[in-house]
Amino acid sequence: MKKPLALVTRPTQDCDEVAKELSSRGFSVHVAPLIQVEVISPKFREPLPVSWDEVDWVILTSRNGARVWSTVEIPATSSTSKNNRLAVATIGERTAEKVRELCGYSPDFVGSGERSELFIPQFLELVREGDKIVVAGACKRRGLIETALTEHGVQVFSWNLYDIVPSAPVLGSVSIINNAPSVLWTFFSGSAVSAYVEWRKLYSLPKVMPNWYFAAFGEPTAAAMRKHELPPCVVHCGGSYLAFCDLLVARFL
Repeated sequence: MKKPLALVTRPTQDCDEVAKELSSRGFSVHVAPLIQVEVISPKFREPLPVSWDEVDWVILTSRNGARVWSTVEIPATSSTSKNNRLAVATIGERTAEKVRELCGYSPDFVGSGERSELFIPQFLELVREGDKIVVAGACKRRGLIETALTEHGVQVFSWNLYDIVPSAPVLGSVSIINNAPSVLWTFFSGSAVSAYVEWRKLYSLPKVMPNWYFAAFGEPTAAAMRKHELPPCVVHCGGSYLAFCDLLVARFL
């Protein structure tokens, strides 16, 4: 099989790492964001139904959440503070790196891997029944975490810092995709899969093409693909983007 053109569908601010890793492994790479991040202006953020000085933990679910969190002004609190700040937990080392870079401190807990499924059992070992936890991230994207914590007897409060919105590839990308001998679509979220489906309808393209292949980072992403009848040829359920890239190399190069 001829080496496919690898498409990175992550938001613009998040695609560089994966694109560089795929390129360094021998893929021809094209960045084609299918979703974008829209930061919610502070004046439009809903206030928490709990005082900040009652909060035991803040969970940051992504690097985008960490970027916005670094700009948030939180009143000084003594509830669970370390160095006069709230205790912060992150899903994965990459989000933790962004916290260190932008906030100037290290998170108090860093879950291994980059997915909620890996973070939850680790974090549950730290929390106590009745703890109050703020889950800060994208709108309507934190159901798995909130459900697990609530079942553990924890009080969970969602705080929307940004939203994920569709972003169809520009016309130039469409031409590149259509002219490639074969294409490898890499998906990292169900949101990107849904955006792909809408993009395909916009340009009246068939659901799948004989020379198109689909790879999923994480089982939830793969489940979204199957829901839309997009058969994933690769599903990576580990916690590392690097391992995902290695898996693609083993499959296609």
